[in-house]
Amino acid sequence: MLQLRSSEIMVFILLTGVLMAQAPPTQPAPQQTNRSTSQPNANSNPYNGSIGAPSSTNAPIDLSLADSIRRGLSYNLGAFLADSAITQAQAQRLRILSQLLPQISANIRETRQRESLRALGITFPNVPPTVEFSVTDLRATLNESLTLSAWESSRAARASVEAARFDAHNAREAVVLIVGSTYLLVLDAEARRDAALAQVKTAQALLQLAQDQERAGLAG
Repeated sequence: MLQLRSSEIMVFILLTGVLMAQAPPTQPAPQQTNRSTSQPNANSNPYNGSIGAPSSTNAPIDLSLADSIRRGLSYNLGAFLADSAITQAQAQRLRILSQLLPQISANIRETRQRESLRALGITFPNVPPTVEFSVTDLRATLNESLTLSAWESSRAARASVEAARFDAHNAREAVVLIVGSTYLLVLDAEARRDAALAQVKTAQALLQLAQDQERAGLAG
């Protein structure tokens, strides 16, 4: 288990991003949209970035392999964008499916009219010469447009959602692989450092022994 400070954790994350940059980035599923999108910079790689960095602390942190993988999956920008692509594809699919649903509209209209019975030549005893009445008009319409192109668009949107899920799965697997490899590289570097320190201590001990022998007149 590694004990890393906040600055060392940032170096660890940057090293993971550098190794991730050497691998081909996973592209999100193409979305059907009318807006034009700009081409990303060839030197940019979302796996080099991170989101929501952990709180800074100077105390050593016990960082196991599982903790490293969890942090990579939680804070890596490439994995976050791949998960966001699923949400975008699902929203696009719902928008296309809404076009296949029947459109229902309703309106109601009420008019009040006043007619003169005397003008119509109608007279009755004890009946006022004018009468008022209201007319209510309630109408509902149902429209449904099901075309082959709309059906194909819905199938394409569903395929885009599945593709986005596969891309997100591949992105998470790539993050796990690179973080695990980086963790092992850090362990290897730590072992090499310990071996080098041991060699330095051995050399210092031999130097001290030689100096003691020289002062004692035992050196040949």
